[in-house]
Amino acid sequence: MREKWIDNIKFIAAVGVFLCHYTESFAVPGAGIPRWLQCANEFPLGMVINGEFWVCVFAILSGYLLNKKNIKNGTDLIKICINRYFRFVIPFFFANFFVYLLYSFAGFSAQKCGMIINNEWLLNQYTNPIGFISVVKNSFMLGSELNNNFWIIKHMLFGSLLIYISNYICYKFHNQKIKIIVAIGLLLFPCTFFIGATYTGSLLAEISKKLKFVQQKGKITITFFVVMLGLMSGIQNVIAELLKIRWLHINQYWEIFYAMGMLVCISLENQLLKKIENWHIDKFSNQSMTIYLLHWPIICSFSTWCFVEVMGKFNNFSVCYWSTLGATIIVLGITVYCYDKVFGRISNTFLRKVTFR
Repeated sequence: MREKWIDNIKFIAAVGVFLCHYTESFAVPGAGIPRWLQCANEFPLGMVINGEFWVCVFAILSGYLLNKKNIKNGTDLIKICINRYFRFVIPFFFANFFVYLLYSFAGFSAQKCGMIINNEWLLNQYTNPIGFISVVKNSFMLGSELNNNFWIIKHMLFGSLLIYISNYICYKFHNQKIKIIVAIGLLLFPCTFFIGATYTGSLLAEISKKLKFVQQKGKITITFFVVMLGLMSGIQNVIAELLKIRWLHINQYWEIFYAMGMLVCISLENQLLKKIENWHIDKFSNQSMTIYLLHWPIICSFSTWCFVEVMGKFNNFSVCYWSTLGATIIVLGITVYCYDKVFGRISNTFLRKVTFR
């Protein structure tokens, strides 16, 4: 049974990553960004456009859902690990194939736009020819050459496999402490941090259970939730600057702390949970992964082309920025809908054929 609040949070996370990439593409000094928007992106929009924070949310929720699988023998462990690999590979093959079609029939304007607004990040996107061999290689190797968003995928896969292995070991030895040790070990090293973020999701349910006994947890939870939102919005970075405390600046460890804290608060507090479940976004919340998969190639093709065209006619940042954003949301929405109707169905058919039941 699907948990509606998780689908809704994943949708918000996907939108957050999209807004982060859109902002980092166009809200740059070379494009003529006004000072007020530059300040607003730091505070109070610091959390809204913090893509890494929303990726942490995605990873933790993925680990949380996987932890519900009970694995009682080695055969089941092998089968479920193979299934997990194909559940990544097949959808990403079609997402990479979409990039190939986009490259073949529309092309990418990222470099042209990057030169005009002096954005080095855009200049480095889609610089190499894209062939079908690249689609196959990047899909089966879980590479990010065709879509920058896919950098997290290997981390999430390895985190998933570690959750399955840990569940099997914990079932055999009746000891849950191993999960805490593994999570801490993974989070200590930058190269395994996002594997650790996915793995930490397996502890979300356990942490929530442990905190159920807290007296007056409703008031404490809501207060903590509001304080976290405030700090993540940019206040913490402002405080860090004023006090000259480097470790207080928002970094990966703060992001996973706030992501985990936010999700624990939501799972603990029934009123908060019900409000999120009552968001009327059912038609969109099931498409969070598709939004995540497709938004970056669309930004690098349609959005950059649109921005350049509007800039040539109006030479005004606000007109270019907001009109391109509106047009991109419409194009992304239509593309996601059509993609799910065609490639989504084909992908699900393939998954049913190649995975163990």
